[in-house]
Amino acid sequence: MAGALSGAVLLFLVLFAIARILAADQTIAQGFDEPCHIAAGMKWLDEHDYTLDPLHPPLARDAIALPLYLAGERFPEIKPEEGLQGYCTELGNTILSNGGRYRRNLSLARAGVLPFLCVCAILVFLWAGQEGGKWVGCVASFLFLTHPSVLAFSGLAYTDAPTMCTQFAAIFAFAMWLKKPTRTHMILLGVAVGLALSSKLTSFLFLPSAFAAMALVKLLFVRRENKETTTERTGMKQAASLLAATCIAMAVLWGSYAFSVGRLDSALALSQASQRAGGSGSVWRRVRMADPVIPAPDLIRGMHVALQKNEREPESYLLGNARSGGWWYFFPVAVALKTPLPVLILALIGLLFVLQRARQDDWPALLPPVAVAAVFGVTAFVTLQVGTRHVLVVLPILSVLAGWGAALLWSSPGVRRRWGRAALVLLLAWQTAATIRAQGDLLAYFNELAPADPGEVLVKGCDLDCGQDVFRLREELRLRGVARLGIGVCTSADLALADFPTLDILPPRKAVVGWVAVSVRALKTGSFRIYQNGRGSPNEQYPHDALSWLEKYRPIARVGKTIFLYYIPEKSVGDPTQASR
Repeated sequence: MAGALSGAVLLFLVLFAIARILAADQTIAQGFDEPCHIAAGMKWLDEHDYTLDPLHPPLARDAIALPLYLAGERFPEIKPEEGLQGYCTELGNTILSNGGRYRRNLSLARAGVLPFLCVCAILVFLWAGQEGGKWVGCVASFLFLTHPSVLAFSGLAYTDAPTMCTQFAAIFAFAMWLKKPTRTHMILLGVAVGLALSSKLTSFLFLPSAFAAMALVKLLFVRRENKETTTERTGMKQAASLLAATCIAMAVLWGSYAFSVGRLDSALALSQASQRAGGSGSVWRRVRMADPVIPAPDLIRGMHVALQKNEREPESYLLGNARSGGWWYFFPVAVALKTPLPVLILALIGLLFVLQRARQDDWPALLPPVAVAAVFGVTAFVTLQVGTRHVLVVLPILSVLAGWGAALLWSSPGVRRRWGRAALVLLLAWQTAATIRAQGDLLAYFNELAPADPGEVLVKGCDLDCGQDVFRLREELRLRGVARLGIGVCTSADLALADFPTLDILPPRKAVVGWVAVSVRALKTGSFRIYQNGRGSPNEQYPHDALSWLEKYRPIARVGKTIFLYYIPEKSVGDPTQASR
């Protein structure tokens, strides 16, 4: 009876979360990277060609493009001279707008991500329930499914929610294998790791780090046990099991590339990093000259593209500062500010629960916090720091910990039980209020620790500004009867097809008059991009202060959370007191 009731509660939570995502989908414009993921996935499904943008493995993009493919959409036949061939964003926009079915096609692409949310919620329920029972699993799932960032990225045709699900599944499967290395757990581990590796290249970084830390926990505790139970033969069996799981994972990964093979040199032909590597006598040079046949050549190409992006030390933005290479503490700080405080508080209490279990030699309870620490630890050496979406895997793990924290509060001994339960009720009510308040713009959610203006904390990587308010801007312009607009926003939507007024791209460091719309990202970093008639404006290299002249003026409206709308009469240039009406 209890199992059926908890299952019904979990089903309700999942369906309610999906309903919230679908409701938000009606007002949120396309995220900046959505067209590129759609185009790459569609080219793979339709033409079995993954050379368009191999930066990410195919699995998540297959899921994004599959609903569109089943609905009859295909990769566009565009001739090179038309100027669109090879450009992911423009090709994706062509697919989205095909036949005037933009809203339907965007919703279909986003629908491909929703199954991963469902699976991840079930896994959170199962892991949390192992230590605290089914109702603890329900609480953990509630906290997970009401996290604004989880809902936001589960409603975008991005690779991040599928990656969150598959990486979490791999970490959970490894915890199960460590606890009991049976054949079933070995197979599940291999499949889960293979799916994670097939979703995003960060899995090659996060999973080994998390697995090593988790294995070390078991090793430290096993040493305290009877040495007779840890014979050399047992160790050999576990090593063989792990090797078999690795082979399964590699097979799943290769299968995601349709078991393709190719020459190494052609796979790296577009990679400048490979051309720079080593001198004429280096091992790498000799391997390149041998040009061996390799499996999944697009995977190798994608890895080199990722290395190039990381080597360039792209600019990060945190706490009002921008610099190349970022900060070692970027991801922990960013996640702390983007996670509802009730989840953080309950997760910290969950650490007390874990320590209690550890004193009883229940080492599996230590695995979730150790995995989180390992993920954050390895990100300290990553220079590509442009958003919390790259470490979404920590959110379901934190939800498991928070569920255990709820269990500790509920079962507080003696006279503290009443206070513990009261505190839990208040925290859950706080979480409910926070997630309802965030419904209007899930992407731009920040907790109470962030300043009133979240643009002083984060602006890149869809933590605040992902182009989601562009269509709200269109409606605002219609209401005000704006016929011409100076614009500086970051969006991948083709504004020429979105019934916008005449647009003028804002020049750097030059004041203009009339109506002006600028995103918070452009104001803080000078970075923005506009698409019109299938082409992007070449303005991504503006200096940081390119639009700082606008800071002297007061906007007359804020559209959503990310766009400021100004009206600047001619006589007001240089006189900010006349700048708004």
